[in-house]
Amino acid sequence: MGTGHVSPTESLKLAEYCSEVGFNKLVLTHPLSLGVSIHEIEKMAKLGCYIELTCLHVMLHIVKVKQVLDIIERIGCPKCLLTTDSFFSWTPPEPEMFRLFVGLLNFEGLEPKIIRIMVYDNPRQLLEIN
Repeated sequence: MGTGHVSPTESLKLAEYCSEVGFNKLVLTHPLSLGVSIHEIEKMAKLGCYIELTCLHVMLHIVKVKQVLDIIERIGCPKCLLTTDSFFSWTPPEPEMFRLFVGLLNFEGLEPKIIRIMVYDNPRQLLEIN
């Protein structure tokens, strides 16, 4: 389940509820573009949320690559998901956009094994794919 475009306060309440009932499949949807503070992101990750980090918002200069790397460093890659969040007709095709995002993160120093966790292992765990 994703938080979508609800407010940071509503997302935090939902994360608290999910934690209370043992639901560990909540995704905090592109928080860096919705005004969620780093402290709120850290709190939600501690409550069990996955944190979605998106290419679209980096591409649109809404989010800086440094912010993405900071989140990964602060909460750890086991709670991060990398996505395109692409749906516009003017963006590159999703596989190309994803390749660019992964390549940019690698260029900025993120190790391939860390990237693999966020693009392969975490989604498989979230979707219960063995």
